[in-house]
Amino acid sequence: KHILMKTLDSYLSQSNLYEVIVVDDGSTDGTYEYLQEKAKFSKITFVRHNRNTDLANARNTGIDIAKGKYLMLGEDDVFLSQDYISRLSKCLEESGGDLIAGRIIYLRNNETLEECLNRFERFKVPLINYWSMTVKFSKKIEKDTAVPHLHSLTMGKAKVYKKIRFSSTSIAREDTDFCIRASKQGYKIFFCPHTICVHLPRD
Repeated sequence: KHILMKTLDSYLSQSNLYEVIVVDDGSTDGTYEYLQEKAKFSKITFVRHNRNTDLANARNTGIDIAKGKYLMLGEDDVFLSQDYISRLSKCLEESGGDLIAGRIIYLRNNETLEECLNRFERFKVPLINYWSMTVKFSKKIEKDTAVPHLHSLTMGKAKVYKKIRFSSTSIAREDTDFCIRASKQGYKIFFCPHTICVHLPRD
């Protein structure tokens, strides 16, 4: 609850927003009661699992009930820049892609957003490391780029999510698994460097 309270408004303030679906995967810390109150004054739809299942099942629950043409997956410990959804929508149309994500940067304790951005502006590593199958999604580059997979804060066509879904057999890198299976079916995956989301300090 205490983390969701820091990030949820950044989702609710996005433009062109139809709904925000929150899946409460068996919380015991007052999250459910907080969502009940928050939903009275916002576009929140929330679903509660009686027990903790796993990340894949929680995401699939949200995917199943989503009504929009496009979906964007979020996380409770990541907040969005004000233009995240609108910019990804534009990049998706311009690239002809099916799935897309923006830059994600990772705040350190006692670091301002400006300091964090400056730290990642100096990122010199290659965007894609095919040996380890990793992509440096914090890196600032000039244009939308096709990539083999994306991070969690991904937007795409709802029909892709509803067809591919997340696999509950994955014990790690669920997003990588999802994207690889989507790519095998011919869906196009892009990284958009023109907007950011911000991961709160990992502690």
